[in-house]
Amino acid sequence: MNLRNVKKYILPSILIIVLIYGFYAFLSRDTRHVTIDDRGDYIIEDRGDFDAFGKATGKHTRYIDNKKLSEVMYNNGEVDGVYTLWYKNGEIRETTEFSNGKREGELKEWSGKGLLIKHEIYKNDTLVQKIK
Repeated sequence: MNLRNVKKYILPSILIIVLIYGFYAFLSRDTRHVTIDDRGDYIIEDRGDFDAFGKATGKHTRYIDNKKLSEVMYNNGEVDGVYTLWYKNGEIRETTEFSNGKREGELKEWSGKGLLIKHEIYKNDTLVQKIK
């Protein structure tokens, strides 16, 4: 391949890739949204990423008064991974496994004192086994 072909074909291709990536990176950003509840009692903060098309992607976390309330992973706008909820005291309240937006695997729920109060197994968003 000679220098003329490099200038004619490869350099414009690289330029197009860089422009597309830059446009995507500009639209895809980490967002932080802070609100105060209706009574003004709690500061609610949501953090997470969205792709260029506005679909949730990656880890999304919600805080109330700087305490983690929930954490979930998204893939292409669908919940994908373990969705975790916490009590205000920091104890885990619930974990649910998801795949492509559907419950897939274990759902466990604990009391505020850390006792397991619910344990279920899901397949394709359908309850298949109730353990507790």
